[in-house]
Amino acid sequence: MRVEPDKVLALMRRLEARRDIVQEFIRVKRDLLVNVPAPGADPCSERTVAELGKNGLSAIVAAEGYVVQLQAVVEALADMARLYGLVEDVNESAFRWVR
Repeated sequence: MRVEPDKVLALMRRLEARRDIVQEFIRVKRDLLVNVPAPGADPCSERTVAELGKNGLSAIVAAEGYVVQLQAVVEALADMARLYGLVEDVNESAFRWVR
């Protein structure tokens, strides 16, 4: 990815916002996606929700990987901002991100 120096901070802020949105989605939806309630007590319903829970867990793992990748890009952009002398308190993002 190529970023013009005058666009580094704006891109970093947009990616931080996206990271925060995905983190919030994971926080709010994790239990719902992994622990799907069975519509009935029959074996078919129980097998189905077990598979849905596995799919939900896979989605959560993928989303967490996306957050990690976004954070890596944010950190690289913060390094660029420091290098270009564009620092507008890039450390703020490090304090907001929760692994």
